[in-house]
Parts: sequence; C-alpha cells; structure tokens
Amino acid sequence: MRNRAALGIVAAVALAACGGGTATTAPASAPATETAAPSMAVSEAPSVVPSAAPSVGGPSELAAPSGSPLDLGSASSGVSNLDAYQMNITVASGTDTQSLTVEATKKPVEATHYILEGDQTLEFISIKGQGAWMKQGKSWVSVPGGANAMMSLFDALAPDTLISAYSLGKFGDTLNYVDITDHNGVRAAHYHLDAGLAAKLNAVGFPADGAFDAWVAVDGGYLVGMQYGATNPATGKHADVTIDVTHVNDPGIVIEAPTQG
Repeated sequence: MRNRAALGIVAAVALAACGGGTATTAPASAPATETAAPSMAVSEAPSVVPSAAPSVGGPSELAAPSGSPLDLGSASSGVSNLDAYQMNITVASGTDTQSLTVEATKKPVEATHYILEGDQTLEFISIKGQGAWMKQGKSWVSVPGGANAMMSLFDALAPDTLISAYSLGKFGDTLNYVDITDHNGVRAAHYHLDAGLAAKLNAVGFPADGAFDAWVAVDGGYLVGMQYGATNPATGKHADVTIDVTHVNDPGIVIEAPTQG
C-alpha cells in the first residue's frame, strides 16, 4: 500500500533532515517556515457546500442538503479554511496501525503540530516566520532544511491522500444521504454506503464487505468525520480508516516554539 510505504521512511528522512540517522538522502534545501497541514492548503472554499445550516430539528433536516453529489476531495481540503482545528487520523491494516494527530491554528500566526505514531513516534512543529522543530527522544531540535520533505511524508495520511489511495472519491455521487446530526460537535450531513447499497446505486467497484460513512459540515462543507472499512482484494487484508476533525475554530489551540535541548 503506497501510503504505508511512505510512512515507513518518515523517521529515517526526518533524522536525515536533522543530520542524524542512516538515511542517505535528504532535500538539499527547503524553507523552515512551512505551516499548512498536509495537502489541505487551498485558497478558496470548497466548490461543493450545503447552502445553509437547517434549523435543528426542523423539517429541512429530512431532506438531503444541496450540493450533491458529494465532492469528498473538496470536503477534505476545506478543513484548511478553518481558523483552528484538531484532526485525528488512524489507518489499521492487519497488525499494522498508523495514526496522525494534527493541531493547526492561524492565530496569532499560522502554526501546525504533528504527532505520528506507529512503529515509531515522530513529533513535529512548524510555525510561520519562526522555524520548524522535531522531537528526538525527549529533546526538541531545529529542522533548518527538512520542513517541506517531512510534511510531504505526513501527507501520506492526509485525508485527500487516503481518499485517493482507497479510490473513495468516485463514490461521492453514490453515497446515500442519511440525515443531519451532531458529529464531533458540528452540525453535519451524514452519508453512508455499504455493499448492499452499492449494488442498488450502481457503485461499481465498491468492496463486497465495504462500509463507508462520511460527515460533512452543513455550514462550510468541510469534512468532520470519515469511517471506512473493507478488505483489499489484492492483499486479502482488511483495512480500517478513521478521520475525526474536532476543536473547530477553538481559540484554546495554542502552538508555540518548543524549548530545545
């Protein structure tokens, strides 16, 4: 699986960026002020968004919001338009599990904090105009030239990368609208697809044991949550993908430069 292969070299490349480890190559140069969460930097709001948040419990909640078919790529990219958020992503396949926690804020400056956990743990902070740092053991060290390369590796677990890796984008127009509900503290439209529905809705290529749920914010059209589980026919391994976006626009998210050493 290409996303897992990329994650397998995260630690090696990160160490090389700081001058340690055994990796033989590292980017020759890269600015140390990258701040946007991986594969989420977009300049415009998502092209497919519900027009308005229906009143809670009102009749309008019985109907699917406007903007169908659902554009999962735009919904995932829309997270970057938020002033602040926390996102937890987990991918489990067989006995292997990788998880990524991302905290991001735009105030007082753009900053992002990543924690990658799996075979190894990697923690990384990037603050615009100040620099980038990686945690080695219990100590923080500056990353003068590897910020871009490191975040391109975190991108292996970015929502739009996972949507592409599991070919989920093509099912946006066949996801079955369920209802409007509160999900992760946000009013969201819930969509669902499983093998039975896929057969009825002509969702060609959906796995025979697949189950797919997505929650998209009624106000803003960004991805609030996603759950996907299915067996990969090529490997015979079952994979589970979970994405949760929480603490939306929470002013309590503060990311500061760590104390080195």
